[in-house]
Parts: sequence; structure tokens; C-alpha cells
Amino acid sequence: MPLVLATLAWLACLVKIFAGRPEPEVPDQRLVAALHNWREERRLTHVQPDGPSSVRHASVHLLYTTPAGGPLDAWYNEVEVQESSTSSYFSVLGHAYGYAGMQQLTEDPFTGRAIFSIWDPPNCSSNDLNNCPEEERATFVTCGPETVCTRFGGEGSGAKSYLKWNSWETDKKYKFLVQATPSGTEHVEFTCRFYAAEFGWRILARIKVRRRVDIPAGVSSMYSFVEQWTTADHQDKRWASFGPSAVRRNGSLQHEWVQLREARWAHSRAHNEETAHIDGGISTKGDRWELGHGGDVDRSLEIYDRLTVAEVKACPVQLIEVVSLEGAGQLPTGLPPQPVVSCGNHIADTCLDCPQGNGPTWCNGECVWNYNTSLCEPASPWQPANLSTSCGNHWAESCNDCPQDHGKSWCKGDCQWDLDSNSCTTRHRRLGHVTLDCSPSPRKLPTESPQVQADLARQRSISSAIIWFLVLSFVPRR
Repeated sequence: MPLVLATLAWLACLVKIFAGRPEPEVPDQRLVAALHNWREERRLTHVQPDGPSSVRHASVHLLYTTPAGGPLDAWYNEVEVQESSTSSYFSVLGHAYGYAGMQQLTEDPFTGRAIFSIWDPPNCSSNDLNNCPEEERATFVTCGPETVCTRFGGEGSGAKSYLKWNSWETDKKYKFLVQATPSGTEHVEFTCRFYAAEFGWRILARIKVRRRVDIPAGVSSMYSFVEQWTTADHQDKRWASFGPSAVRRNGSLQHEWVQLREARWAHSRAHNEETAHIDGGISTKGDRWELGHGGDVDRSLEIYDRLTVAEVKACPVQLIEVVSLEGAGQLPTGLPPQPVVSCGNHIADTCLDCPQGNGPTWCNGECVWNYNTSLCEPASPWQPANLSTSCGNHWAESCNDCPQDHGKSWCKGDCQWDLDSNSCTTRHRRLGHVTLDCSPSPRKLPTESPQVQADLARQRSISSAIIWFLVLSFVPRR
């Protein structure tokens, strides 16, 4: 009998703990379901034709707790990839309208990208990139230097920008910032910039899309994830850390930021996904989330487990820098996007991409084959080639080349007009001192999504059944 009483007391305590567990804080009612559908129906249904297996690891997600105080107009986040492999995507800034992050496409040679995409409105987003009417599509306002701005399909449709970035490395921190700005009464514009130590802050693109009626016209439903989008190198480890992360509310002062401290861990659940070797956690210093799968990773978390990072003592240096640039009106900008080029019988992002290994016979249309360099090059003058200096509304090799006899009106962007020398010179980016407050705000518990509610109800039912089974097992039979 003492054993029975002790067991019942332990079970009562277990019930109390389980019943008192706080409800999960999921950023948006549609977020978990949308992520699940995206993984299962879009990216993760792709099977590598020559891959060794049709199995891949489930993608693992951080679903950030939305702070109180209304819609957000900016979100800053950092990422450090510790382990990567073929077909890896590290999504840093995922939200209801789109996503941004880093990709590794191949291992040998290493090919990488920084990407930023915005979906077409839900009423016309489909796997066919041409299905959405032009007036409804997400469109580019500006495109960053060396960034390819085009459309995508196959995983929904929308506007896609990417920078071919084969120099990103593991164990280095990279920083991303997305900002939302109203555009009239019916549209919102999203601008993504990212930072690397070798080149500082740069813009990927600015994309305009029609406002959705079901969610705020800003940054909402925030998430990050680690994903392998094919089965290639399934056994390899993919692991990254995220944070510190901070957001700014719409209507706040430029220097008023709020640290994100809490997130829920989740994963996709497609039929061909392995979930034993996926996990997440908090870094040793306690200031960043960790996330990944494969290799020597063993699972220690249950879906929707809460992960809380420590409060930062000061805002990140690069966040202070980019807010200083914003206040001085010196944020890096882009130019109106260049269209894709016609190669004759097909199109490509640039003339260099036309041949696809087929030589001069695939270099026609707007492009011409250079027999001296064996490269396909632009045949028309509108496409900048190796021009790295923004003059405001056009590009040049240097600030000195910007005016083209038009004087100071053609000297903007990265350059400024020097009255003493009466010439166009490099703009000196002198930053004023900015003090930021990244203190965490009081939490707001969002409404649970139907899928999360169903999952938790099922978990509680199973746990209750186990508890009652144990209770009845200890009841003496007469």
C-alpha cells in the first residue's frame, strides 16, 4: 500500500505539472500549417534523381514568439552556420510574406547564395510562375548590385532575388535585416539587406506585393529553419545558430528595438522524412538558438518545446550600424531591376548563363559570343557589366565616372558632389552616435493555430491514457 500511495502521489504531481504547462506561444494561427504544407507539398517532395535514398531529414524550425505592441516594420537576425552540405538552406528571416537566408547548392566546387523572396498573393500563388496575372504579382522595385532578380515557381510563385555568393564560410556570423514599408493603401514593400565582414551592409532587393487581408501589412509570423531540399548527402550534418534577434514596432522611433527571446521548436512531417536525428537547443553562452539535423545529432526535444535565450546586455554592433545608416539616409540602395535576357530560343538570368555548356550556338538574342574570352556577353548597352559604383539612378566604375558631363545631378548613391574640387567623390559615411534599446518587452500570447491545438490535445490525450493505465495498474484487485 505505501508503494501504491507513493505512486499515486507521483502521478498526481505529474498531472499537476502537465496541466500547469503554459500554452505554446505560436506567432500566427496559420504559421505551423503553412510551414507544414510548404515542406510537404513544395520543396520536400523533390526527390534527387540519382540520390542514394528517397529519405531526407525533416526540416527543423524556430517559431518565434511575437512581442506585444502591434505590427512590426523591421526584423534583425544573425546566423552562424557550423555544419553544412549539399542542398542546404538556412532560413534566417522567414515571415508571412516571404523569407531570406543562405544556401549551399553544391559541395565540390562550393556554390552558395544569399536569397530573398516574396510570394505572390495567396489568391494567385501557384506552382506555375506565369499563372498569376501581372497586376497581382509581387514585383521588384529595386535590385541590388550583382543580384539576380527574377520570378520563381514550383513552391508557390513569387519574386525571387539571389546573390551568387560562393565565399560564405562556416563558423562566421552573417546578419540579415528585413524592413516593411506601406506603399499606398493596397501594397506593402519589403526590403532585405544583409551583412558580411568582407563587404559590410548591402541590399538584396526591394519587392512590392499586394497587402493581404488576413494578416498585418508588415513583418509577422516570424520563423527560421534549417532544411535539406533534396536527398543528396542525406547523412551529412547541417547545423546553425540564430540570434541575437530584435524587432521594431511599426510607428516606433528608429532606435526603439525589442529583443526576441522565446521560440518554439518544431519540425516538418512529410512521409519521407527522418525525425530521429533532428534537434535544437540554446548555445553554451545562452544567447543564441541552435538548430539542425543529420550526422551525430540525436533528438532531445519534443515538438513545440519552448527555447528561451538570455537577455542581451547591448544591441548587436551591426544593428547599431545599420540604424545609424538609416538615420543618416545612407542605407545601401539598388536600382530598378534588369529583366532576364533572351538568349535566342530561351531565356536566362544573364548572358553568362545562356550557353549552359553548349557554347556559342546558345548565345543569341540579346547576347553575343565573345570568341576572345569564350564567354557569352551582353549585345546591348543597357546591362551593367562589372560596374560596382551606384551613382543613384545609374552605375559606373567609380564616382569620378558618374557625372558624364551632367554635373552634380548625376552624382548620388554611393557618391557625393565635392564643391571644392567640383567633382564627384566617394560619399563619406560618417555615422552619428546611436543608442539603441533592445530590451525584451512583455510577452503577448498569440492565438493558437488549429494544428497546434490539435497536436497538443492529442499529446494530452495520450499522456492522460498512460497516466490512468499506470494508476489502474497499481490499484489492488479483489
